[in-house]
Amino acid sequence: DPKVKRKIGKRLRQAQLAVHLKAIGDASAAFSRERGRFPYSVDELVQSALLAEPPREPFGGRYEIDPLSGEVRTTSGKKPLTFAGKTAKTGVAKHEFQEQE
Repeated sequence: DPKVKRKIGKRLRQAQLAVHLKAIGDASAAFSRERGRFPYSVDELVQSALLAEPPREPFGGRYEIDPLSGEVRTTSGKKPLTFAGKTAKTGVAKHEFQEQE
């Protein structure tokens, strides 16, 4: 079914976006600890060897880092998937994801 295929493709790209934002955010925090400031760009993280290469934004945008706060965002305006967390009853992680609102 083409509709299901499109929806799965979108979810996959949202999952990739979440992984990229986390990796860039972690590298940005490490950069800040080492240098006392946040990086100006993803390229600066690559040049400092905290990222192997700049990740390709799955929706065609690009990643930006706010040099004052370290916040990582994408120019595509798309939202990443978020993990639903653990169930209260069992403490076992659910295998479902939810879109951020």
